[in-house]
Amino acid sequence: QLVCRAEYMEETSDSAAVGAGLDVKVNNNRDGTFKGSITGTKAGKYLCHVKLADEEVDYSPFYFTLMPAFLHVPSCVALDMMKNVIKGGVTGLVGEENIVVVQGR
Repeated sequence: QLVCRAEYMEETSDSAAVGAGLDVKVNNNRDGTFKGSITGTKAGKYLCHVKLADEEVDYSPFYFTLMPAFLHVPSCVALDMMKNVIKGGVTGLVGEENIVVVQGR
């Protein structure tokens, strides 16, 4: 089994926060190879460990950097508190914090 674990590296030190804002997926291609993908929500420097049968593979761990993505503003959508796309309007409550989230794409 191939295991991939990535850690966010704090800018002020080499301390790491495991899995901060990351979605890590590993697929067995069943031909002797594996495909891994990492999707992050926080730009910065990460340290990635890749292990096969509990042993680090060559050149692991390694650093990688996630850069801020460029947004295509016409593709962005507004979401309500339930993460539903807002179409036409939303109802809020007087005296309460009413949240709208813009999902970048």
